Amino acid sequence: TVAGTGAPIDGVTITLTGTATDGSPIAPMTTTTNASGTYSFTGLVAGTYTVTETQPTTYTDSLDAVGTGAATAGVAGNDVLSQITLAAGNAAINYNFTELVIPTVEVPVVNLQAAGIFGGFGILLMSGLRLRKRRTASQR
Repeated sequence: TVAGTGAPIDGVTITLTGTATDGSPIAPMTTTTNASGTYSFTGLVAGTYTVTETQPTTYTDSLDAVGTGAATAGVAGNDVLSQITLAAGNAAINYNFTELVIPTVEVPVVNLQAAGIFGGFGILLMSGLRLRKRRTASQR
């Protein structure tokens, strides 16, 4: 979900890996989040699991959180929820990955000297941005 808004993120790849309680490896499983931003893995055997998110490219990372319902909740890391221990019959929920929107700034390219705003050397302040025009060698 998107931090601060709770908006779901559709199409994020989530991978589950693990080891069964008998020590045998569990084949990796992959799914994607749905339109509600949720994902699920079913039919899991008792064991220890890791859930990994592939970071969505149009977002930046925020806090990730382990959920409830597992024998051992696990540990939250950067795009990974690990050491989740499931006993037979456990239904672990709310293992969440949270992202931040990457802000986009569009800045028009303007020749300030040609526009008559200033010539030679100057400083312009706009919306907290500081733009500086440097003199070229021919203007010195």
